[in-house]
Amino acid sequence: MIILAATGTLFYWASASTARTTEDMATRDLGRYVCDIQTSALECDASPVNYTKCGEDLAFDGSVRDCLRTVLACRNADQNSDFGGLVDAVRSVYRLLVEKPYHFSLRASARGLGPDLVISDETSVVETPGAVRWTAAVPILVNGVEAELTLYIWR
Repeated sequence: MIILAATGTLFYWASASTARTTEDMATRDLGRYVCDIQTSALECDASPVNYTKCGEDLAFDGSVRDCLRTVLACRNADQNSDFGGLVDAVRSVYRLLVEKPYHFSLRASARGLGPDLVISDETSVVETPGAVRWTAAVPILVNGVEAELTLYIWR
């Protein structure tokens, strides 16, 4: 009887330990996943895209990182700029990289460049993502101003 109880306790302890280890590994793997998405997305090509800055029609050709810099510069330069195509190009890249069932929100913030730019996988912009689980932040420079680009991923 004592051996049976000891064996049951050992199996319970082993299964609980395995569950915690598996959960920790999943969390670490998702942390790496988010960092990999952020790194990959910023290097992806987001061109060609047409946009308007200060009333002038322009064409963008470059990476997602440069596209985000351009959007922030356009927002800072002129309220009449039309950079919706640039935002859609960034959203498309992140939609391809972030697998379902996960959702994403990308937030670019910098002092002196107006309110934060938020790009989400939803059609309506998510200002405060619910139940944020994993994030990855990287610095970017916009017109000599350091901005922070944060990717939020959640289920």
